Amino acid sequence: MTTPGLSSAVVSARAALADRTVPFVVVGLTAALVGAGWVGGLPSVVLIAFATLPLVIVFGYRVALLGLTVILVLRALVDSSGGPTISAGVAAGVIGLSVFVLVRSPSWPVRVLVIALALFASAAAGSATYGAAETYGEAVRVLSLVAVAVVTINAPGTVTFGRVTGVVQLIGVVPALVALLQFVTGTGTPSAGVLRSTGTLSQANSAAALFALCAIATFARLLAGGRRKWLDGGLLVVFLVALVTTASVGGFLTVLVMVIVYLLVEAGRRMHRVVLGMLAIVVVVAATVNSEIGAARFSEFSGGTQDNSLGWRFQAWGKVLAAWHEHPVFGNGLGATTSGIILKSIPHNEYVRMLAEVGLVGLAAVSLLAVWYAVAMVRRLGTGAPRKVVALGIAVLVGSMVNAVAANTMLYTVAFMATVYVLAACWRMARETPLPDAVPASGAAPASEPVRHRVTA
Repeated sequence: MTTPGLSSAVVSARAALADRTVPFVVVGLTAALVGAGWVGGLPSVVLIAFATLPLVIVFGYRVALLGLTVILVLRALVDSSGGPTISAGVAAGVIGLSVFVLVRSPSWPVRVLVIALALFASAAAGSATYGAAETYGEAVRVLSLVAVAVVTINAPGTVTFGRVTGVVQLIGVVPALVALLQFVTGTGTPSAGVLRSTGTLSQANSAAALFALCAIATFARLLAGGRRKWLDGGLLVVFLVALVTTASVGGFLTVLVMVIVYLLVEAGRRMHRVVLGMLAIVVVVAATVNSEIGAARFSEFSGGTQDNSLGWRFQAWGKVLAAWHEHPVFGNGLGATTSGIILKSIPHNEYVRMLAEVGLVGLAAVSLLAVWYAVAMVRRLGTGAPRKVVALGIAVLVGSMVNAVAANTMLYTVAFMATVYVLAACWRMARETPLPDAVPASGAAPASEPVRHRVTA
């Protein structure tokens, strides 16, 4: 028969052992990894990287938001020159950050695991026809987009409107300045007789999507007020002019839609802001359409649809839809439309592309998620969420959906990672808004102590 003292000592010993199990395992595996690398003759820098794994595991969760910011900024800088190796490395880095966050977010691992299984099942379905490297590579890329949302919503730290919009500016400022330099020096990419700036991104339309996002984030900062209006005003001009130099009609329409939606949601009863904003839009549209680049691009769509980019899109969409008809429910698998088999290029329409790759089921899932997000954000206004936060989230969502009609919005990895970051951050800020003061019930907290509004989504 055990005595109470001995029993409590056993329990304490077990608890202490449990607390030390994970550190012992991590350190032991790290030592084994370093030892194996040393025996195998790996370079010293690799051995040092192995040795820092415990620190990465311990502090990765705490600095996940900062790490995500660094990754997004660097990804924008190397997009045009990084190649598949660096792109895959960045995707792995974001997914790795999300793992650190997931282990401390009890309600999220199952959700992410279900999404990952669905992605890789789709990739497996099309791997034999379209190539395993293409399909599984696309699955990893999409999973990295999910990882951006996971880190943004769940990582510790303070997420504010100013910090989020500032991060977006930081992601786009160097690419925008490079785009302006390309325009001034005439070193852009020629397309249909027009030199189109790409900045540090791999393609002009991708750069335009990023600059549109940066422009609406900066525009929102200006309306919100602050101590650096002169800086935000200058950056807004930089992003808008850089957007014009890309000669992207889709990007131009996207930023217009974003600004209009933002004004309508954020202004509320302050109609003078809507009027002034609309007047500014008219001036920008007139200046852009009458510019040399704008006139050249818009003239492509004024002489029929046979020999211009619009006519090419119609033909491409027809081929992609024909491929979808073969597997209408679940599609042909991730990466099918980017493999060069269905099309030599990519379809420039995300709705058609999703139909062909993930079928009616996948398109319905993404569409329902977008509708749910918009409805949930509007409902947050009723619980006191900052109007500017809700306005930015909805504006970015609607603008992206418009851009997706004639562009490869989700394939623009840099721009869409930044888009997911903004959408997730706005959702996090809106759901963490304190509830309005209520009449305290028996045993409830006083009305002067607002309850944090937490929603597991």
